[in-house]
Order: sequence, then C-alpha cells, then structure tokens
Amino acid sequence: AAFQPLTKEFASVNIAHFTQAIMSNPRSSARLGGVHNMVFQHDGFIPGEWGVDLYNCLASCCADSAPCELLKGRGGHIAAFVQQSTLQVSAIRAALRIENSEATSLKP
Repeated sequence: AAFQPLTKEFASVNIAHFTQAIMSNPRSSARLGGVHNMVFQHDGFIPGEWGVDLYNCLASCCADSAPCELLKGRGGHIAAFVQQSTLQVSAIRAALRIENSEATSLKP
C-alpha cells in the first residue's frame, strides 16, 4: 500500500526537464563525459522503462565523443544490488580507460 504513493511521486518527476534546460542554454558548454546505465528486466521497484528513459535523457547531455552504454541484465532488484560493486567498478574502469591490471586501487 505504501508503495503506490511512492511510485506516483517518482513517476511525476521527469529528468527530461533538467536535460532540456541544460541543452537549451546556448552559453553552456557543460556536457557529461559519459553515461553507463544498467536496467534489470524483472526489477519490481524500478521499471525498466524508467532506466531507459534516464539513460536517453543523460546520453542526450553527453559530449559528442563521450562513451554511452546501456546494458540490460537478467534478474531483478536483488540481482542488481548483489552485482552493483562489480558493475560500477567495471564502468568506472571503462570510463577512465584503465586496464584491470592497472586498477589495483579500484578493486571492489
């Protein structure tokens, strides 16, 4: 029962408003350096379309040469939680273009 009001609140917030503000400012040269996002097909808390929409909005604010990646994983919210360290560290390494052998300080 408590989940419905929370879902309604999240659904009313749209990151597109922020990205439109960023992209509509001709004086702004600020752009994101990259986006790495992952959605899980059976996540009961965060619908997959929210993750895809978030990715699309953020990717639209990236510099032309910025790496952008959207991955789709199997499982649900728990699978995402269990894998988060591995996935996040891998994304950081890729963004920084660090080889695994060089990244000893970034171990999860």
